[in-house]
Amino acid sequence: MKKSIKMLALVLSFIMVLGLMPVAQAEEAPVLAKSDDVVIYYTNDVHTYINKPLSYDNIADLKAETAKQAAGVLLVDAGDAIQGTAYGSMDKGETIIELMNAVGYDVATMGNHEFDYGMEHCLNERPILFVLTVCTAPGGDINTHGLFIGDKRNALEAAIELAQEKNIDFVETGMKKCVVYLDPSEFRTTWLGNKSVYRTSRRNDNICRYRRRREFLGGTRYTRR
Repeated sequence: MKKSIKMLALVLSFIMVLGLMPVAQAEEAPVLAKSDDVVIYYTNDVHTYINKPLSYDNIADLKAETAKQAAGVLLVDAGDAIQGTAYGSMDKGETIIELMNAVGYDVATMGNHEFDYGMEHCLNERPILFVLTVCTAPGGDINTHGLFIGDKRNALEAAIELAQEKNIDFVETGMKKCVVYLDPSEFRTTWLGNKSVYRTSRRNDNICRYRRRREFLGGTRYTRR
């Protein structure tokens, strides 16, 4: 009888300990969208850095989880995806394109670096429609000077010709010093300043210099000096 009482006391003590232990709750999925939302995720200028924290597998998971909550979800890329590291150059971007297809990109456009492997390679067996605008933004006001649409290269060349007229100053002699000022109220990184110096120095032999001129591209205002 005593043994039974001791055993019962041990069982009760064990039950009491279990009752005091915190119960692990399943982690709730984050709220990514409302049920009637249509969500658009976009990437741009990935430049084949596929091993960064925001990797393609994380993007695929994000799209899949959002699709469970939203009425619709689109994943788009704004260009410059297949050039930048050996991941892209080893097969001229073919593996990166396969990865993007596996992730589930719905739409992708071409950036300028998609053409680094040659226009024929980039457009091989791929239909293309050129849709280009030429804009200036003096004083922050956007002016559209031309809209060029066509499936032939002449649409691209016509847009380039007008863009050179409106957005590039040609000077006869090269610069000895290039100073770039970025307005801290508008710009948050030094990338743009570095790019301005880089592009100016590349054009020394062609006697083509960027001077003070405002442009508008992709929703971001920037100044080349």
